[in-house]
Amino acid sequence: MKLSLTLFTLLISIYCAVHREYYDILGVSPNASVQDIKKAYRKLSQQYHPDRNQGDPDANEKFSKINVAYEVLSDPEQRKKYDKGGVDGLNSQGMQHHDPFDIFGSFFGREQQGERKGPELKVKVRVTLEDIYNGKEIPIYLTKQILCPHCRGSGADDPDLVETCPTCKGVGSVQKRQQVGFGFFQTFQATCERCFGTGKIIKKKCHLCKGDRIIPGADNISLYIEKGIQDKQTIKYENMADERNDSGTSDLVFQIEQIPHAFFQRQGNHLYCKVEISLKEALLGFKKKIKHLDNHFVKIDKEGITKPGEVQIIKGEGMPQHEFSSQHGDLYVEYKVVIPNFNGEQLRQWQQFFS
Repeated sequence: MKLSLTLFTLLISIYCAVHREYYDILGVSPNASVQDIKKAYRKLSQQYHPDRNQGDPDANEKFSKINVAYEVLSDPEQRKKYDKGGVDGLNSQGMQHHDPFDIFGSFFGREQQGERKGPELKVKVRVTLEDIYNGKEIPIYLTKQILCPHCRGSGADDPDLVETCPTCKGVGSVQKRQQVGFGFFQTFQATCERCFGTGKIIKKKCHLCKGDRIIPGADNISLYIEKGIQDKQTIKYENMADERNDSGTSDLVFQIEQIPHAFFQRQGNHLYCKVEISLKEALLGFKKKIKHLDNHFVKIDKEGITKPGEVQIIKGEGMPQHEFSSQHGDLYVEYKVVIPNFNGEQLRQWQQFFS
């Protein structure tokens, strides 16, 4: 009897371990909400994306496991099958795993067909030129609409308190007749006035959302500013904005807004700056250093005469190219000659020199 109990306990442990694997990969509990699963996936997929872990030989495998887990747990039907039968339960139902980069792409902006969504939620993000040059992760606190966690968007205080509309029989519309002339009538479809087109009647409204189905919510999002990203460029997060009960979750779109820099001006992948030099330096040459956006110094050596407005091009010291950050544009340095105020004696000496 004791041996049987031990064996039974072991089998239960193995069963539970199999059914927790995908949850453990995403670092969420088995009772996690869809929003928690999306948040965990977004964080991990950014962290382990192969493009950001080129030195890690296991990055592709980690990234693949994260996407497979998300593919299953983000789908209510697949999640039910997994909870009941684990991976074997999915395979027996004909579960097919897709390319993880397709999942990642759809989550972060690659277009998909089908589901109707609400309007995009657009957010402007002001970033410095240093942020764009070096790359930066920015935490963002976002307020948005979410489905009521109590009624799950039904508007009813309990699922048993929702019934089919007796007027339209659950269709959401009714037929009406309208006289269009003497002895002539027209039949047309109209929205049911009793259920307002939902086909359902709520006996008791949800105590949390008061029947509105949605409530104010918030989310903490980590936005990664990639090196060399362009001003006004947008970053789309699929299904991460306002939740709606009548359509799919809308997309969240961040627009990059570059803050003007005090010294550098950016044009595409090139940087431009103006450096003041003295008259002596303009005539005899000079050696200077320019502090760059990542705090390294660019040395400038100039011999002989430098004309006012002359531009020196320093190769490879511009902005990193977006998505190819090892490649840089050029730095254009324009020289401004500062003429000092001469006294009378100095002016006479200059006159003698030029005569």
